[in-house]
Amino acid sequence: MALVIVGISQTCYAAPITFSDNFNDGNTNGWIFTSGDDRETNPSAHWSVVDGRLQGNSPYDAQFALVNNLSLSSQTLQVQTEITHGTGVALWYKGLNNYVSFGSYGSGAAIYVGEWFNGVLFAPVYEHIGPPSVSNIYDWKVITNSSTGEIQFFVNGLYEFTYTAATTERYGLSGVVSGNDGGYFDNFTVTSDTCPPAPVPEPSTMLLLGSGLVGLIGYGRKKLIS
Repeated sequence: MALVIVGISQTCYAAPITFSDNFNDGNTNGWIFTSGDDRETNPSAHWSVVDGRLQGNSPYDAQFALVNNLSLSSQTLQVQTEITHGTGVALWYKGLNNYVSFGSYGSGAAIYVGEWFNGVLFAPVYEHIGPPSVSNIYDWKVITNSSTGEIQFFVNGLYEFTYTAATTERYGLSGVVSGNDGGYFDNFTVTSDTCPPAPVPEPSTMLLLGSGLVGLIGYGRKKLIS
């Protein structure tokens, strides 16, 4: 079941928010799907809920399941993963040339970072320092700081490393990543108590807005004069 809780204690265009999904309702409502591999022509066809868990089973790499219409900056993202092939999390997603992902393959012995910033790839690899999982099931958590770009990564509650993102555009969609017949995801939660940057109006929109204000001022003058 997907749950969205919106707070109203902060004045900004997007209030503090929590999105969670335990997938017990058997559907993918609240999610959108896209592919980073051109060979995958129907990304949504390879995502489904199986036995109360989200499964990505595309044979191709870089398959994204993202929380729909929820752009976040600083955030805490948590999910339980079962790694069968390629499994990961994604954040600050604004398109295939701008996002950050953390993932693992096989036994989960290494964590791979994949950051695309304006089409340039940054891809450091970190060794998993915690104990291995016999069942390949891990609890992952990332904590992001949009001011500094620092992203802390935790496995099973233990701190692993901090990656500092190259991007200066630290906001976007959040979700999970699967590939090569991927893996399973459960108990997904993302929370944020900060607002992403407000969208900048297009020049044409600003012109229309200015014209509207001028019209309102003129109308108000006429009313006062009359």
